[in-house]
Amino acid sequence: MCSILNPPFLSTNQQATKVLQKSEQMARNEHTLNYNENAAFTIDCKDFVPIYTGEDCVKSSYSGSAYKGSEMKGKVCLTDGFSTVGVETIGLVTGK
Repeated sequence: MCSILNPPFLSTNQQATKVLQKSEQMARNEHTLNYNENAAFTIDCKDFVPIYTGEDCVKSSYSGSAYKGSEMKGKVCLTDGFSTVGVETIGLVTGK
């Protein structure tokens, strides 16, 4: 008989370790990241690319989500779904 404390199968920790080792050997999920880790940046909420300090960007007045360039200016924010991107305001400005 098997006791509850000593099952015949691998523990969850052992299984996770084996899966991790196998995935590191195969390295199929490896991605190179295109960013400078020494420079301050925010993430573009549409394309998920870095926006470095000093680059042009527009923000949502409600959520603060940043978008690179001015392509999203005047459009509805993708993060919160209702505020207009690029509008400087003290209060809430909703999209159309």
